[in-house]
Amino acid sequence: MGVLLYEFIAGYPPYYDDTPFRIYEKILAGRLKFPNWFDARARDLVKGLLQTDHTKRLGTLKNGVADIKSHPYFHGANWDKLYSRYYPSPIPVKVRSPNDTSNFEKYP
Repeated sequence: MGVLLYEFIAGYPPYYDDTPFRIYEKILAGRLKFPNWFDARARDLVKGLLQTDHTKRLGTLKNGVADIKSHPYFHGANWDKLYSRYYPSPIPVKVRSPNDTSNFEKYP
């Protein structure tokens, strides 16, 4: 989740290198570099989610996902309304059937 959040905000992944092995090394080292403009609350959330020590990682502690939901980054989020699908989709999508894949790009 932390990797996705970082990439959604920054536009590129938090760990990158030319080879998969070097990417793994960076992940294991746990050192993150953030752009200067990265929101402080988002930075704190990403750091918590990407904590290499699983005993300190946000979401794996005693309160579980409640720690993530109550993080200041999500201040003002109404989780009940989100779960009940109260909010309309920002990108309306027409789906003709449960198997409809017409909204996805075609890959070889």
